[in-house]
Amino acid sequence: MRHRAILAGLLALVLAVVLGGPGCATGGSVQSGDDGGGGDATTTEAGDAGSCAAPKTMCGTSCTNLGNDPKNCGQCGAACGMFQVCTEGDGGAACAYSCSPPQTLCGGPSEAGAPDGSGDDAATDDGGGSSDAATSDAAASDAGDDGSAGDGGAIQPYCANLGNDNDNCGKCGNVCKPMHTCKNGQCGLDCSAGTTACIAGDICIPPGTCCDSAQCQITGEICPMPGGTCQCPGGERPCNVTNSCISVNDCCTQQDCTVAGSTCTTPGQACQCGNGQKACAATNSCIPQSDCCTPVDCGAPGSNNVQTYTCMAGTCGIGMCNPGCYNDDGQYANGCECCDDSLGKSCGAPTGLGQLAIGQTITKTGVLPAAGESDWLQVTFSNEGNKGFHGKIAFAANPNNEFAFDVDSSCNATPLPCGDGGSCTSKTTWEVFYGAQASGNPGDPNWQPIAPIGTVYIRVYRVSGSPTCDTYTLTVGE
Repeated sequence: MRHRAILAGLLALVLAVVLGGPGCATGGSVQSGDDGGGGDATTTEAGDAGSCAAPKTMCGTSCTNLGNDPKNCGQCGAACGMFQVCTEGDGGAACAYSCSPPQTLCGGPSEAGAPDGSGDDAATDDGGGSSDAATSDAAASDAGDDGSAGDGGAIQPYCANLGNDNDNCGKCGNVCKPMHTCKNGQCGLDCSAGTTACIAGDICIPPGTCCDSAQCQITGEICPMPGGTCQCPGGERPCNVTNSCISVNDCCTQQDCTVAGSTCTTPGQACQCGNGQKACAATNSCIPQSDCCTPVDCGAPGSNNVQTYTCMAGTCGIGMCNPGCYNDDGQYANGCECCDDSLGKSCGAPTGLGQLAIGQTITKTGVLPAAGESDWLQVTFSNEGNKGFHGKIAFAANPNNEFAFDVDSSCNATPLPCGDGGSCTSKTTWEVFYGAQASGNPGDPNWQPIAPIGTVYIRVYRVSGSPTCDTYTLTVGE
């Protein structure tokens, strides 16, 4: 009851102020320069309304809503009196002691309205949009006490339509984000003409862009981001014929077949050559299956002793053989069939035959495909003082006399002397023995033993001619 007594006293004071001088009564307004019931009003000229977003208007240097700004109620500079709010009614905006339905009091104190003659709280919830003390407190809590909760600079309290007020959407102080409009108390995207609302990205997107992958018309396409463009993943491309994403190597229409003679038999698959042929990108044509397109079709490097292959006019060939190997027969199928042997290739690294014994013979077979190539052998003669000694080096096989040998006493290119008075070079046979003419026995005064031969180096080489795979056979005995 004490509360009501205080309110009654306050009401009497308000009425005395209102009746005692110019100002706003219920539904009225206070113009600039009037006493305004104790509420000072500032004269403000209307500015460029186009610079403010609807429904706000430029008053001076600020955008404000003339429908609920008690400083500018209905027009710039029209200020409401003390305890009054600016409310939007059927007749437009006017100062009043309560909010007209469907408006709600926002940002007000616990008791903001003047008495309405009922003897109860001035701002009661009558179901028509006016607010009681609890609602006003909640609004003040939501909107803040500094008048900055979206009221365009209006002094508090102020009236707001929670159904369509962008600054108080659904509840006081709930400000909608840019490009969003309050409708039925909910903030939603408000897209300009020509754009579409994208809920997934909460943005407005232009024509030709996507919001999510569900909007993509081609099977397999994805929307990379809201506002992006539908595209095929992984380097694929769209095919309108199959309405799907296909490999870049496959065809969609005949225009995709760049190889002469090929056709797009099945869209979404590779172009096909007819009559059992295959596509060759190198020649940009269809060729027989047995023909090569590139050297890769001829074999892997290293196979059949081939280092590189060639493909000329659809026919495979051998470009280069592995070192020491030759395509002796000129055929591609067996590769470089003729290769150098594995015997020693220098005097410093000869193939050793060991030390010979009387009557012993050692045989070596080798292949020297190219002219000038050499095999080096090392052997030791040790029974020169024996009358049965018969040192001999000779070819058992020498096709077309293609091979010859030298006998050196060292790696300093010192050929042994030969019995014919010359040196042991370019020979096909070399031998030293006593023979029937030898007389006497070791120890006799007339005995003249063969001079010691010892270790010798035998160089076998191809004399001349084109490369062949002919083999030689050399015998070394004592």
